[in-house]
Amino acid sequence: MRFRSDSQRRAVFANINLPPRYSVGFKPETELSMVDLSIRDPNFPYRDYSVALTEMPPDEFLRMQYDQARVHEPELTWEGFMAGAMPMQVEELRKSMSGTTERKVPIPVLLYTKEGKLSGFQEGRKRAVAAEQLGMERIPVIVGVRHYE
Repeated sequence: MRFRSDSQRRAVFANINLPPRYSVGFKPETELSMVDLSIRDPNFPYRDYSVALTEMPPDEFLRMQYDQARVHEPELTWEGFMAGAMPMQVEELRKSMSGTTERKVPIPVLLYTKEGKLSGFQEGRKRAVAAEQLGMERIPVIVGVRHYE
């Protein structure tokens, strides 16, 4: 989802209060339309997800992503999983997240099925790796629970 103005962005994310400690590197959005539409109107009866902002250590976020990836690829090793976090992209994210550039990164996302299992779609591996490398103890994470399958 792309916003035409800052006021439109603020209206959509009014209920997502990003703690000030994250204001340097993260922007209060996900850039995933299926999640952002659920954030826009939490009372809309046909939204895809119920969403909330939480915080967690980057390594916990990565472990959750890895465990989910192994459901579909049981032979996937931790090293193979982490190889997906390409160093050049992680370096760019580190610059953004540390405040050395004006660019901010979207909040990582964990999505759950209506049964409470992690879904196959996750977003934020490279951001979590960058956060670890920057020594961040916690990162903001949008958690969404799907309303239907």
